[in-house]
Amino acid sequence: MDSLIRNYFMKKIKKENFGQIKNADIESHGSICNNASGDIVSIFANIKDGKLSEIKMECGPCDPTAIVATNIAVDILENRDLEEILSDEKSIIADFERILGGKSKAGTEHFKKIIDQLQVLIKDKVKN
Repeated sequence: MDSLIRNYFMKKIKKENFGQIKNADIESHGSICNNASGDIVSIFANIKDGKLSEIKMECGPCDPTAIVATNIAVDILENRDLEEILSDEKSIIADFERILGGKSKAGTEHFKKIIDQLQVLIKDKVKN
């Protein structure tokens, strides 16, 4: 585990970012890890006025990198415009690296998979 991930994990994990939302507008469960560890991230979110009005995630059984990426994703994505989530991934990843305190290859890979998973959910919701 790299030092950025370890430092963030030890100091800043927010328990309130984790959990479920009953009757969420969008919900998904998918792997964000490159190995066969079985790490799954579940995303629960509500949409209001073209934004994610509420978002919670669960992660398990996850390594610290996945937990950190999940925790930061909630902070970054809550109250963000859906269109921005769909079209400005570069800016969202820059926000992740800023909050983390630098670049982390593994952290960014995990975070990008969360964004990819969420983009699919949003596109499906917008179609319907």
